[in-house]
Amino acid sequence: MAPIYLTVAASLLAVTGLESVVADTSVKFTVVDVQGDAYTSANLARGGKLSVGVKTLAENAELITALKTKLGESTAVTGTACDGSMQIGPTLKEIFHAGFTYPQAGSSPNYREIIQKTLDSGIKVLKEKSPYGSTNGQWTTFWEDEDGANIANLLGANSTQIGCAIGRCTTVDTAQPKQVTVTNRAVLFCAIDPPTRKDTAPFDKQYYDALVGRTTPLADMTPDDLKASRGGSTVAVPSVLLAGMAAILAAVALCIHCQLPVRINALTTDETLVTNLKQALTEAPSKVTGPSCAALDVAETFEKTKFYVTFTKESGKTPNYRQMVENAINNGLILMQTYPTTDQEWKNFWGQPGGANMANLLWANSTTIGCAVLVCTEAEDSGTAQTADRAILFCQMNPEPQQDKPPFSKDYYEALSQRETSLVDMTPDDLKASKGGSAVAVPSVLLAGISAIIAAVAL
Repeated sequence: MAPIYLTVAASLLAVTGLESVVADTSVKFTVVDVQGDAYTSANLARGGKLSVGVKTLAENAELITALKTKLGESTAVTGTACDGSMQIGPTLKEIFHAGFTYPQAGSSPNYREIIQKTLDSGIKVLKEKSPYGSTNGQWTTFWEDEDGANIANLLGANSTQIGCAIGRCTTVDTAQPKQVTVTNRAVLFCAIDPPTRKDTAPFDKQYYDALVGRTTPLADMTPDDLKASRGGSTVAVPSVLLAGMAAILAAVALCIHCQLPVRINALTTDETLVTNLKQALTEAPSKVTGPSCAALDVAETFEKTKFYVTFTKESGKTPNYRQMVENAINNGLILMQTYPTTDQEWKNFWGQPGGANMANLLWANSTTIGCAVLVCTEAEDSGTAQTADRAILFCQMNPEPQQDKPPFSKDYYEALSQRETSLVDMTPDDLKASKGGSAVAVPSVLLAGISAIIAAVAL
């Protein structure tokens, strides 16, 4: 095991004499973002290799923000050193947490190993103290055990959202000069929503039996193991995942601007748009319906007012957003062989799904964007759910496009139709204006690197 580095308070000689002064040392958390496999690992812990279905948790940006705020509070962790004496604050103890040794630079935490250890400890408590595992068991007794409460706070059957972050223990030595040392003692925290109700059963007996009978460790599972193994008829039930806006925005920005001498507004992420889009996709009536995930139908209101692309998820691979966006633009250009010049021609263009789709994406006056992904889940007659490989990317722009109106100028159309370089061959540098012009505004999120969509089912 790698050593845990501590900053030791030293005795100093006072200027006026030989008086010894001991530095005041405290601890705090340095917040670290998790990688996508943290969410995959959490969902595998909940449903991997289980014949009984459980809801898949989708990453939630609001939960992550709230969790990071809690980790930054002075009461998040207390103690004088990053060792066994450090204590996690009572609020953070009420959510899933797992201590581990943070790896050296260049390596990522092994989330499956971290979660597996807490899962094993929690299952032991389930067997010994819960009514499911012991005739004398009580749920209040089970929840009083920290390992029991911990597993309940990860496996709650009614939860649908999750947000995780890491707190690395950091010592703060107030001696002059002040020393702040980030150690490799760390804790993984995950908050789920709705949270599991304390002192109650987190799931049913059928799920308990499947859980304690599972023999495959998380390390040997793949995202395909999230699929329920039982048969039965199915109905398509979409579930919303927040889109990784860096990846989406990169593809969209390249599509709109790259290697074009004519400019329209650059799009930046708007979290309000993301929230509103999520809400619209989940509220009744459903915007996406179908007898199965292979035959999905998007409501006409969404077809005409949102940019959307249906795609197939490939296990272990990042969706190719650039190719998706490029295909949508090419389909629109096929419908626009020449630039429309009359109101009726524009109405005809907007009346075709491929035309409206391109117009909604390339509306010249839009300045902000919000995206979300619907992953189709097939619900069985038995009540279990199986995540399919079909998904739909939706994007909402603001200001909203005006239907049946020209989305952009003729000059932009001509530049777009003549562009020869594929989006997959472009880089963020191609966003810079050509012909010696000034550089187009490039959102900082693009410069940070193109990240993948974070999907609980590991797109």
